[in-house]
Amino acid sequence: MKKPSIKQRKFITRYNIKLRKGKAKHSSSTATDRRSPSKVVRKDLLRKISKFQELGVNIELSKKRFLLIWLPEKINFSSQYEVTTAYIRAIRYFVENVQGENSCRISLKSIRFDHLRKASTSAALVLTSEISKWDDKVSNSLFPDLSKWSPEIIEQFNELGYFDLFVRAPELPQNKKISSVKLIRYIKGTCGDNDKPRQLKAGIHNILGKDIQKWKFLHSGLSEAITNVSHHAYPAPQFDNEPKNWYLTASFDENKRELKVSFYDQGVGIPRTLPSSTMREYISKYLRRLKIGQHDAIMIRAALAYGRTRTHEDDRGKGLQDMLNFIRQTGHGYLSIISSKGLCKVDVSGTTESTKTERFSNALPGTLIIWNVSIP
Repeated sequence: MKKPSIKQRKFITRYNIKLRKGKAKHSSSTATDRRSPSKVVRKDLLRKISKFQELGVNIELSKKRFLLIWLPEKINFSSQYEVTTAYIRAIRYFVENVQGENSCRISLKSIRFDHLRKASTSAALVLTSEISKWDDKVSNSLFPDLSKWSPEIIEQFNELGYFDLFVRAPELPQNKKISSVKLIRYIKGTCGDNDKPRQLKAGIHNILGKDIQKWKFLHSGLSEAITNVSHHAYPAPQFDNEPKNWYLTASFDENKRELKVSFYDQGVGIPRTLPSSTMREYISKYLRRLKIGQHDAIMIRAALAYGRTRTHEDDRGKGLQDMLNFIRQTGHGYLSIISSKGLCKVDVSGTTESTKTERFSNALPGTLIIWNVSIP
């Protein structure tokens, strides 16, 4: 083999040095990518966007890294539960995770109402609560674009008090009332706001044109719901630095003569508070007796059957049973409790009661309680 010349040896040496430098540069870049918090966060966010899109949520990520969420045509927690809950979870997730230093400059730009044509009272309340949470997080800087909203949705959300959220209130069109449903402006409270239900009583009087019968039973149920928020919905340390709010509204359908009261908190949900509570032994016996497995809907049903909250304070009433008594006293209607991935609904018709439980794929973040009664 011929010995390389001095010129060839210099060329080979320079070439090897160049290769080593290139390899070191590549290795350094790879190590930086692995340790970069922003790139990890961006990858997680993109994965979440894809997951919510698979669940039916219409999300767009613009070239400027703005997230836009387009609401569907209908939102409710009955026939459209899964898709409605997917949207609520998506809004909650991106509000909590696309702000801050490690957000990779992706930001939630807008929640679009352009396609929305129909929303149940409870779904409108939950949606309003999540946008209120977002507005609080961005220092009350949100402003709604109503240019493509349907007149029915503008009317409904205006009556609900949705536009009161915004520091810069939009100019609303002056239209005649379209819907037969009257709404009470939503009430926002925090732990310990036990006087707020009185505002609901005045609002119900306005939409009914008279006082509601059996108010003390509804008031007792609402007080129990507010107390449960204070004691259980926002446990430490998870919510030490988070607002502990609840939201309340009511609607009256003049055609159907139905009054619906909706209460929502954004906490951990009933099923997650029960396993560590003093109800545990009772619930275990309850499930064994019925020979059924443990899941969210059954946990809510067991809490109703138990009849007392986990604090066991003598002056605290009968827990979730207090919520059911209003329906029993009026004689016709239902109580519905949705929390995490479970629903427990009790229908009352005279002296007959029936209980329904249902399991869902998507979890509602928090607890939604609905009282629905017929008004003669």
